Amino acid sequence: MMKFRERPIQIVLVIITLVMTIFRFLLNENGRVSPDSIRYLRFAHNLPVIDNTTTPLGYPLAIRFFTFFGLDEFWGSKAIGIMAFLFIIIFTWRKKFFFRESVILCSLFSFLSIFSFTMSEALTLPFAFLFLYVSALIIEGKLERRNAIFYLTLSLIALYNVRYSSLFIIGGTGLFGLVFYKRKYASPFIISGIIGGTFVVLYKFLFIDYFNENYVNEALEIGLHPTSRLLIELLQGLCTSFNPFIHISDPGGGIINYAIYGIGFINILAIVYVFIKYRLTETETFLHFCRGNRHYLFLFHTVFLFSQRYRLPAAGSFQPSGMAGVFQEIISGPFA
Repeated sequence: MMKFRERPIQIVLVIITLVMTIFRFLLNENGRVSPDSIRYLRFAHNLPVIDNTTTPLGYPLAIRFFTFFGLDEFWGSKAIGIMAFLFIIIFTWRKKFFFRESVILCSLFSFLSIFSFTMSEALTLPFAFLFLYVSALIIEGKLERRNAIFYLTLSLIALYNVRYSSLFIIGGTGLFGLVFYKRKYASPFIISGIIGGTFVVLYKFLFIDYFNENYVNEALEIGLHPTSRLLIELLQGLCTSFNPFIHISDPGGGIINYAIYGIGFINILAIVYVFIKYRLTETETFLHFCRGNRHYLFLFHTVFLFSQRYRLPAAGSFQPSGMAGVFQEIISGPFA
């Protein structure tokens, strides 16, 4: 069987991903900017004046930081995406934390689109990796007591300051500790979840309400729809989230959405099959509690859990095992 050197392939894949990320916004007619992106750019431009609380401070502050180096807000947002990608690659390589899987993950079209998009997801990803890394150290017993609580709480607060949806991750962290309260590592997750929840409450009363008292009511009004519609949107959202190639459906509808939902649904079935056939480790179980409501954490746990079952080949060679073995097992397993 033909063997390939793995390291050169990884280097080439990283370079191609970086170049395609740049081309993704250079060749896009809108520069990968949406109406929500304009809100971020305006927020960053007006700092230190706070003109809205629709978004947390983290991403606008990061954009503002890059303007001190001669970039405007638009190019500052693109620099954040590129730096986020490079951070993930360098961090996982130095820490030996799912480096191979991270290279594959970041090269997927969904992640490439995130890095090129002027949205807070790009800044969320590095903090999400740090959060998963700290959590894994705690579960493995390599980080204990005060240090565990401090770093886990810090990562949760950092995530929330970039995206409000990280509230679900904070809740999942505390819930994981409560469910496994008899384990040695339970207390850091419980305490960090409580501290993170307290921070969210204080953030709401001391920051959000100060600038916009009606923010929560306005946000809740957006979701006032019949249950039948919400269930359909939930299923569509799950299928889109689990699609590793296309991260958003066409708002205008059409036959393309059936393909997008179909790929995601097949991926869900594949994951369910693997989870039923193989028992999850404690680290894998934790990822289920903290998937949040965005597609990047769904993809995190998809790639990471698959890699736990089918380890990629050792450094120095690349053979058609690893992820390919996963799908071969999924396809042939039920009929073997």
